[in-house]
Amino acid sequence: MSTPSEIWQQIEREAKSCQRTWGMGFPVISTVLLAPLFERATGWKPPSADDFTLEAPEPKGKFRPPTLAMWQAYGRSLSPPFPDHESAAPFDHFTANGWKVSGKAPMKDWQAACRNCHRRWLSNRGPQPPTSPATGFHRPPRAI
Repeated sequence: MSTPSEIWQQIEREAKSCQRTWGMGFPVISTVLLAPLFERATGWKPPSADDFTLEAPEPKGKFRPPTLAMWQAYGRSLSPPFPDHESAAPFDHFTANGWKVSGKAPMKDWQAACRNCHRRWLSNRGPQPPTSPATGFHRPPRAI
């Protein structure tokens, strides 16, 4: 196996021998030239396009409604966590309406709908008393 400096010298020779230039006059080295040198230096062969197949991406217009478990897991990931018993009601609402927005337009993003329900839940539950690990719940002073 060659040393890294020997491999670098070989790469420089390949670059100088390359006849093509890229606009500014410096040589262009293709991956076809570098791949065998890289493999010899590292012992790792870079993957080629023939080594793997790409799966077709899912069409953007295709909506798949979530399961209740997916909906609740996403709600628990929000801050503060969306309680399961509170998040089940909007899930049932959207399920009953066929996952349509305002009963008309098909839903495109259920995570956005879950975040919207979470925001409404936060605004409807009212102000929460501040808590502190040292003092517990903040209580108003007693009248004497």
